[in-house]
Amino acid sequence: MKYYFLRLLGYVLHTANSGPSFSWKNDFYRLKERLLKKYATTHFSDVQHIKKICWSCDGNVPCHRCINGVYDEFWVLLNRYELGGFIFHIPVCRGNVKPGTTVHIEGYINHRKYANHLSDECFYWLMLFFDFKSFMKYFGIIEHCGRKVTPFVIVGTAIFRLRRRKERVYTFCKNRLQSLKLSVRRSGNFEDDDIPF
Repeated sequence: MKYYFLRLLGYVLHTANSGPSFSWKNDFYRLKERLLKKYATTHFSDVQHIKKICWSCDGNVPCHRCINGVYDEFWVLLNRYELGGFIFHIPVCRGNVKPGTTVHIEGYINHRKYANHLSDECFYWLMLFFDFKSFMKYFGIIEHCGRKVTPFVIVGTAIFRLRRRKERVYTFCKNRLQSLKLSVRRSGNFEDDDIPF
């Protein structure tokens, strides 16, 4: 039973990790680290090398933003975890001096992109079971555009649209009331206290 739980948790965490929304990225990474430390097995560390190329020049022309076409370069020590057959990384520290060990990952880690907002659906499920307070905080705060086939994404989008509609109606009513008050005041027939409604 534990094996199937870990496989399922690994898959859901892997899918959610492939594209966390900007709105909840920090809370997701905190939850990811907590789950990995509790359920995953630790492997050796990896070293990641990141080199950011300058967009202002091609490396041949002197530029005030970079050195020889490189805007920023650093190395990151990553702890590697295995959960349910999936590999995850958590950054430990970052430095600007090349380490003496072998670089295992060159550039950023590319994740598979899942269609139909599956990453957000997995995020909702993780928050529902492991961080209910964050689930209540984030559920229904963004609209998922495009095709939706998963239950939490569909319901969350509906809640977002209802909230927006209610706000628009309230704003419209408030503005309409203000315009009525202005038109009555300008006509000179009534004072503010004598508005007939």
